[in-house]
Amino acid sequence: MARLLPQRTCLELQRFAIAPDALRNTASRMLAWMARDLRRRFPEVDRLITYQDRGSHAGTIYRAAGWERREVGGGGSWGSAKRAAG
Repeated sequence: MARLLPQRTCLELQRFAIAPDALRNTASRMLAWMARDLRRRFPEVDRLITYQDRGSHAGTIYRAAGWERREVGGGGSWGSAKRAAG
């Protein structure tokens, strides 16, 4: 959990997995549906975040679902005192 981000207005996608035999574009469709549903049910949430391993994934499913890349970080540790950008 990104504990330095606003906890009432920001939701974090921590795990996302799609079966290898799922229909084409299932991942992007599910991400887009999830974002729309969360906006409808929780209008106070103004940010959805997730992370990707850029060494393994290009972020294609997120871009196809309408997500935007905002920051590229170098990572950190759970004990890091570094403040997250607002």
